[in-house]
Amino acid sequence: MFAVFMFTVLFNPFLQQYLPIFAAQRDLYEARERPSRTFSWKAFILAQMSAEFPCNFLAGAIGFLCFYYPVGIYKNASVDGQLSERSGLFFMYSVAYFIWIGSMSSMVAAPFDDPQAGGNLANLMFTMSIMFNGVFVGPKQMPGFWKFMYRVSPLTYFIDGTLSLAIANNKVTCSEKELKTIIPPKGLTCGEYMDPYFKSVGTGYLTDYNATDKVPKKADRVAENDKNSESKDEKENKN
Repeated sequence: MFAVFMFTVLFNPFLQQYLPIFAAQRDLYEARERPSRTFSWKAFILAQMSAEFPCNFLAGAIGFLCFYYPVGIYKNASVDGQLSERSGLFFMYSVAYFIWIGSMSSMVAAPFDDPQAGGNLANLMFTMSIMFNGVFVGPKQMPGFWKFMYRVSPLTYFIDGTLSLAIANNKVTCSEKELKTIIPPKGLTCGEYMDPYFKSVGTGYLTDYNATDKVPKKADRVAENDKNSESKDEKENKN
């Protein structure tokens, strides 16, 4: 999850490189095309965004190759028998993300004479999006007023989509320190005692289903797209 999260931090350096280019092109437009009424402001913005599509596509392809395979996400897709489908969709997510960065660059740079002012606005918007996307704090733990930020943050849906491609439907094998020890009531095995709980939550496994004494238990058996699983485990422990 945090690997996907770190992929999003490319937003700021990529955007900062685009702002001076936009400012130079805008100065040229206002000095030459605008006074002569060669074309309108709308045509200029559309032309700027369209001209950036090839570069954004290339950046998305490079980002995909530098992230998807070195991190090892393809291994999860191979186990599930969906390597081509997941790889292709993750590639489109990566390209779309960089195209979105280019569009955001034009949006924040256009209203200001100084491109750095647009960069400051973009930093603020990105900081708000990255703080409330559900990775650091789940929506249930957010104050009531700030829950709307979780829903309007573009990174919420980007991380949800890419994380589901990365780990969904893969078997989770826990280390010894991640297991929780339970003691079943007398007359019941651990499997009989925990079976209703596993059926209700839809996930979990035991290291020994026939044990009648202490047995390690793990709540998550199959990886699903749930960024709040850690918060849920903490809530269960309190209960």
